[in-house]
Amino acid sequence: MFKTMTMGHYQQILKFILTLNNAEVFEKEVLQQLRNIVEFDKGIFITLKNDSFIEKIYGYQMNSTFLPEYVAKCRSVDPLIDYNHRASSESTEDQTRVIDFRNSNVERDHQLYCNFYKKYDIDYSLMFPINERGDGIRLYRGSAASRFSEQDYEICKYVGPAIGNIYMHHLKDEEIKFKANLYKMIQANMYFGVLVFDSQFKLISYNKIGIERMNEITHEKGISEMSCALTVIIKEMMENEAKSGKNITIYKLMDNYIIELLVNRELDEFGNIITNYIVFVYGKAWFGSILTLSAEKVIDLYDLTDREKQLVSLILQGCSNLQISEKLFISTYTVKEHIKSIFRKMNLKSRSELIIKVYADRGWISLP
Repeated sequence: MFKTMTMGHYQQILKFILTLNNAEVFEKEVLQQLRNIVEFDKGIFITLKNDSFIEKIYGYQMNSTFLPEYVAKCRSVDPLIDYNHRASSESTEDQTRVIDFRNSNVERDHQLYCNFYKKYDIDYSLMFPINERGDGIRLYRGSAASRFSEQDYEICKYVGPAIGNIYMHHLKDEEIKFKANLYKMIQANMYFGVLVFDSQFKLISYNKIGIERMNEITHEKGISEMSCALTVIIKEMMENEAKSGKNITIYKLMDNYIIELLVNRELDEFGNIITNYIVFVYGKAWFGSILTLSAEKVIDLYDLTDREKQLVSLILQGCSNLQISEKLFISTYTVKEHIKSIFRKMNLKSRSELIIKVYADRGWISLP
């Protein structure tokens, strides 16, 4: 078994696997570290949601247009993703493939080269799964490189299941961290109410104070009735904002409370717009205290670069990725990479969480 692998190869593989146990941005670091044991020019890490459906895709040294085009053109012909092209008797290890796209005798592969891979200077591919579901890695070499060797094939065939096992534990750890952090941010007593509505104005997240104050503002009892009544107020706030021509945060004074509305729009992995309406409800007397500490000072508490701080400020203003790229004169791909770094450093998953965390930290820090 693995005749072309030496003891030196096994030592490299062991070092690679030990490195992954400490990986924070797992998918990205796998591709970076994998280059220490297999040479390649570009690579992607794919995770699937269901049979043949790509949930997430991560690129290494990839052109910004490659990933969306890959999802559009290659999902149905990728032999590891499309179960129709996969033999039912194949084990995870047997699904490892080395493909010479330019000289392939398989019509499907040759057409894929002509219609897609040639454009990105990709001639050779080594693809291997990390689990039975089909999550896996695609490594690529260009025309200036040689075909992947039998040794490369054997190394990837060997490390695939190991990566899969570590990835499974990584996802469990991330889920635990995410739930713990979300609970801290949303459910903790933050001295003000937080209510998050989706694009259809359905209440999707809140804290206890948010519900209590929504009850006092709307004078309704059930959560459904309170949500409907507050939705009317939100829509009125947005309508008045549109008439004034402003695009900043929207405030409204109601009885002893101040309602602050932020419209948060972001793109998912496939370019679909996700809209959330984040509503903060402050006690009127307490409202001024959170303004004593600016959002910028809160942002400074985290280990962010100057550029990342700029992005956080623009996100708080409701700017989209495209608007951020235009304001900072950088590509949307660079914007996404910066946002990923910000989320990692602040242990977040979305823009909505980012906004809530900054506001929550303002409240905590400003109190005596």
